[in-house]
Amino acid sequence: MRWRFHWAREIRKLDHDVILLLAQHVKAYQQHQKNDYNDAQAIAEACQQGTVRPVPIKTLEQQDVQTFLEMRRLVSMERTQLINHVRGLLAKYGIVFSKGATELRQKLPALLEDAENELTDTMRTLLHQQYIRLITLDNELEWYDSELKKYVRQDPVCKRLLAIPEFGPLVSQAIKSWMGDGKQFRRGRDASAALGLVPRQFSTGGKQVLLGI
Repeated sequence: MRWRFHWAREIRKLDHDVILLLAQHVKAYQQHQKNDYNDAQAIAEACQQGTVRPVPIKTLEQQDVQTFLEMRRLVSMERTQLINHVRGLLAKYGIVFSKGATELRQKLPALLEDAENELTDTMRTLLHQQYIRLITLDNELEWYDSELKKYVRQDPVCKRLLAIPEFGPLVSQAIKSWMGDGKQFRRGRDASAALGLVPRQFSTGGKQVLLGI
């Protein structure tokens, strides 16, 4: 449920302990058909076993950051879809552009002015509208990246994450937002495992061999 963090914070204000569990993990404890009673029984068994890791309750700041990253990703995906769509339309007229936004952004205006190609007036008008949309999306994405860099420069945790090789502003911000204060992990290895950064294992005959990540 998308509103789970909101209600978790509200219930905490009433001095109740709140534990959030992932539904897909609790499902393993469900032995009968899904209904409210069986769901409650599965949740109780999962809590008693203690093997299901609770989901940390996100703060408003964490949710703001995640919303920011989701909206940036949406703009980036929309731009990619637009570029691929325009490239596909041009290919029908025998005009081929390479992948990426740079070539399309640079060459499309000249293409619209070129009277030697087979583009009709209608097609030129349609492509011009798509070009305007592309520039708008470029500007939106540039704004998101600028705001992201400002935030990362001011956040001490993100600044430390930037020291890790291959960690840029986007990855640092995403990791910090996902991890929060990190108190849900007992040690660094638990955090790595939650991220999926675990070594491959090749064990046989009672002998455990751990390989690289």
